Amino acid sequence: MQSLASIPILTLFFLFGTLRSEQLNVAGHTETVSTALVAEFDLFSQYASAIYCDNNAQSPKGTPISCSKGTCPQAEDTNATVFGNFFNIGYFESTGVLAIDPLNHRLVLAFRGAEGNGAEAASLNKFISCAAICSECHCGSGFYDSWTDVRDQVVALIAAAQQEYPDYSLAITGHSLGATQAIFAAAELRTNGTAATLFTYGQPRVGDTALAEYITSQGENYRITHTVDPAPRLPPNGSILGYVHNSPEYWIFEDTNTNHTVNPGQIKVIYGINSTAGSSVSNTIFRS
Repeated sequence: MQSLASIPILTLFFLFGTLRSEQLNVAGHTETVSTALVAEFDLFSQYASAIYCDNNAQSPKGTPISCSKGTCPQAEDTNATVFGNFFNIGYFESTGVLAIDPLNHRLVLAFRGAEGNGAEAASLNKFISCAAICSECHCGSGFYDSWTDVRDQVVALIAAAQQEYPDYSLAITGHSLGATQAIFAAAELRTNGTAATLFTYGQPRVGDTALAEYITSQGENYRITHTVDPAPRLPPNGSILGYVHNSPEYWIFEDTNTNHTVNPGQIKVIYGINSTAGSSVSNTIFRS
């Protein structure tokens, strides 16, 4: 099985050489995940990786999903094709693809992580209303604007795809900034009656307690984090400003395998809104 850690979006977690952890505390969090679920994490991480290949964001309908660097073999093995896409839309250069996966009978919506101006989204951390998700919800302005820049296009693509593939389920994925767009997309679509399963990788905090509780209550959320990756601690000073993570977190707490594979025993399920365990563990030590 292609390893979670060997593909670019999770390889990014390994590249922060200045970050190390000591004695990561996993006491009280003993639930592990199944091999089948880890395989799903692998597959959707590859879809999230595939959107970093510009061809998947710019090719016409029917083009096979492909990655010239060999970073999405499992996605390629499903014979997935482009249904529609969008490239560098709006100030934050939002980019994504809606793919058709005939092997698993799924529509897969994948958002790209930050490139260019997208890196600024985390610093625009003023709360704004996101009543399209829930009436009491507030979202980070930069992250939410990067989603609303493409919302109408995404909703139209999904509606068209569901007309052609009415028996296909919908999965949404993304890494980093793409993870924030993915969570907003899933939350709004569910609010409007469209079922969606969400897989995010290195997801920053995106909103307040009301938002986190609402998204958690929707279910079908898989927020995957890796050891002491800094992205889930974004935006800067987020916890002071009132930013809160949704639950649960699937924390890859160990990456000691020489081939960078991840097995079920190296993932812990962390429950609780804005838990201080997992990737936000309080005894993480940063060293140069």
